[in-house]
Amino acid sequence: MKELFSAGQLSIADELIAEDYVEHSPLPGQEPGLGGLKHALTRFWVAFPDFNLSIEDLIAEGDRVVVRSIATATHLGAFFGVPPTGLRVRWTAIDIIRLADGKQAEHWGNQETLEVLHQLNHLGAHTVDQTLTQTEERRNGAPPATGAVTGSPMVPLASVALSVRANPSNESGPGDGRPGSRGASPNR
Repeated sequence: MKELFSAGQLSIADELIAEDYVEHSPLPGQEPGLGGLKHALTRFWVAFPDFNLSIEDLIAEGDRVVVRSIATATHLGAFFGVPPTGLRVRWTAIDIIRLADGKQAEHWGNQETLEVLHQLNHLGAHTVDQTLTQTEERRNGAPPATGAVTGSPMVPLASVALSVRANPSNESGPGDGRPGSRGASPNR
């Protein structure tokens, strides 16, 4: 797998990835299946041509593999609408992979997308505010704005931020009952 993701050897994708591959954590705009993964990887490598993946932990049981990795890359192409900065970025990821017939059939992943945007100096108040506004509009049934990033990994964070923005008193509220916790309480 490392050869595919780090070295950009797209030619080996057919050997490693099932044709009906299911991505549960797609990049914005990623189409389903092996073809969608290949297209997303190609776009990703344009943004980060020197992408390197270091596997820190690998745990396998049954048909599942869990990988904790550290990625490093230089931002030389557009990424989530961020123009190239030339900055070097580093992030961690945890991925769960289901194997079938010796190939990767499904993937769930959590990457530090917000950390990457922060390292690219693209997490200013305007960007967060724009994401919050887009999320509010979607909650109210409005279609995504032209040029809006849909399916963005920022949406779950934006939902949390909307709750805090809508109820600023949560900042000093009693929390969820755990010692030292602050914020919205499920008992409110």
